[in-house]
Amino acid sequence: MDHLHRAGHEVIPTSLEVPADASWEPLDLTDGPSVRRCLATFEPGGIVHCAARASVGASWDDPAATYRTNIEGTANLLEAVKDLKPRVLLVGSAQQYAPPSGGRPLAESDDQLATSPYSLTKIAQEHMGLMYYRQYGVPVVFSRSFNHTGPGQAPEYAVGSFASQVARLELEGGGEMHVGNLDARRDFLDVRDVVRAYTLLLESGEPGEAYNVCSGHSVRMGEVLDKLLGISGLTQKVRVHPQARHVSDEADLLVGDPKKISKATGWAPQLSLDRSLQDALDWYRSALEDRQ
Repeated sequence: MDHLHRAGHEVIPTSLEVPADASWEPLDLTDGPSVRRCLATFEPGGIVHCAARASVGASWDDPAATYRTNIEGTANLLEAVKDLKPRVLLVGSAQQYAPPSGGRPLAESDDQLATSPYSLTKIAQEHMGLMYYRQYGVPVVFSRSFNHTGPGQAPEYAVGSFASQVARLELEGGGEMHVGNLDARRDFLDVRDVVRAYTLLLESGEPGEAYNVCSGHSVRMGEVLDKLLGISGLTQKVRVHPQARHVSDEADLLVGDPKKISKATGWAPQLSLDRSLQDALDWYRSALEDRQ
């Protein structure tokens, strides 16, 4: 929202759970008539569709809720815009890709394969968007977004979990951390670079096309944790306990090829992983201070 405002756009944010801010509009995407009324009221020129149940692990725990939000919610949105025809960015995921082989970066032409209820919904979302583009001329653009992090990331995600635990252990003078698969390698971006990419895709992406939003480089999750512990100075004061891997664990390596979005929009990442981790930790430090 901040970036869209700075780019000169008027922004109408919607949420299922509305913050204490009068600028937000309440909207349940699984309620088709409510979606149609909202779109008819504001007649937006562009929509960034980020609403989803976005945890791979949680999608195994409650597949039906994931299908309802991610598939039915997207269907309601697309049905509501088929006459208005605003530009629509459907935010997808690197989880749409079939597990990579050979360690090369994934390109948009690579095969897609559902490996979890979450990834299934994101593949379905993209197919729905293509159908509405071809049948009704709705200018839909797709991102396939790889891992991103930065200040404000929720603890349900790996780096958010790392940062929240490190911030707490700083106050306690050390202790124990519980983490997931530290051998996995991921392609990380700072969320502020990601929203720049989304704005450029919304403004000038080619309808019907999908674009990786990624850095082209991977980093081991254990290295990410080591960096955060190094920033905090807690390296010798924390015991790390990796949790048992779950059947829903993702591929060991996920790294994307950013050439297509770079050529189409001129976008390139600007913020380093070190900056993202520092800012993520500082955000959790401030949040803990506010609670005291």
